[in-house]
Amino acid sequence: MVIDAYALSLAALILTWGSISDRFGRKHVFIAGLAVFTASSLLCGLAQSISMLIWSRALQGVGGAAMFATGLALIAQDSRVRAWQGDRGVGATVGGAVAIGPLVGGLLTSGIGWRWIFIVNVPIGAVAIWLSRQRCATRRTRRDSPRRLRPRQFLCGMFLLELGLIRGNSLGGRAGQ
Repeated sequence: MVIDAYALSLAALILTWGSISDRFGRKHVFIAGLAVFTASSLLCGLAQSISMLIWSRALQGVGGAAMFATGLALIAQDSRVRAWQGDRGVGATVGGAVAIGPLVGGLLTSGIGWRWIFIVNVPIGAVAIWLSRQRCATRRTRRDSPRRLRPRQFLCGMFLLELGLIRGNSLGGRAGQ
């Protein structure tokens, strides 16, 4: 359930955050998502019950969805980074994180405890918020056009779809039949 709470909220909200960022600006949505992710990481690390951990992970997914929906778009819109330099830097960063993340997580978990895989996000998140406020461009592009949002219908549909995908077998569904 701890992993599912994160995955469900992330998947249910990623497209909604993309639409919201078109309306209110990518930088603002990214920083808000980063703040929610960072705060909920602290809540995960301080969780005193499994219920608190699950709800904190769900909140972490809300912040993660906002970051995923806007992060690459912010990099792409930044005129100070040439396209080829940005692609190399982003690819190297993502590749390094994918390679090093599980190793660092394993070392933290076995060395000082599982809570630290969440608490380590707090100082990193604080620095990332500061850097984002300082470095991210705030200009809007021609593609940023305010549209009418229908979040209730969209969120309900995405939530039910993801819940079915994640919990279908355990709730009585039979995959592949």
